[in-house]
Order: sequence, then structure tokens, then C-alpha cells
Amino acid sequence: MQLNIVTADKQAIGRLAVLLALPIASMFFSLMAWPMVKYGSGPIEIAGAILFVAAGFAGGAGFLTGGAVLVAQLIRNRLHMKNTVAFITAWVLSVLIFVAAVTASTWDTDERDPENFVDKDRYEFNTR
Repeated sequence: MQLNIVTADKQAIGRLAVLLALPIASMFFSLMAWPMVKYGSGPIEIAGAILFVAAGFAGGAGFLTGGAVLVAQLIRNRLHMKNTVAFITAWVLSVLIFVAAVTASTWDTDERDPENFVDKDRYEFNTR
């Protein structure tokens, strides 16, 4: 009987790993891409954009995979609330981190500052 409990625990941990792998990958790619797009130029900025695409793909694939795993667990009456709560939390966190990283990488707080422009003498504020 003890062997079955240990096997069931290992299976639950394995399903949890499958559920969390893609949302964690999405968070990682988003956090890696943000400084590359924000502060990089040329090939580094392009690599950051590719990482953002990978982060979006990982988040979407994680949602589909997680939904399939949770439905399969529900059908077999082996749905663990720990797995469900962990997946929902990780997926929502990955979406929030992705949106924050994309927003932060495109946010330019000093766009009207004349110090950012090469030709400072010809710079004029649009007052209309």
C-alpha cells in the first residue's frame, strides 16, 4: 500500500512539473527580453524581440497544455487542488510579467527631453 502512495505522489509532482514548465519559461523569456529590447541595439534588440515572441508562445502553449492536463485530471477524478492553484497562479503571473516587460521595454519617459536628440538647436516642442 505504501508503494502506491509514493507512486501517486510522484505522478502528482510530475503533473505539477508539466503544468508549471511553460509558464515559468514564459516568465524567464520575458525577463530576459526586456533589457535586450530596452537598452540593446541592432542584433541584440532583434534577439530580445525574438525572446518576446518565444515568451508569448510559451505562455499560450502553457495555457493549452495546462488546460488539457487539468481536464484529463478532472475526467480521471485525480484533480489535485494544489496543482490547480499552482498552475493558475503561475499562468496569471506569467501573463502579468509578460505585459509588464513589453510595456516597460517600449516605455520612453524622456521622449520630449531635448537632451535625447542629436540636433538640439532644431528641436521644437509641439505646443498645439
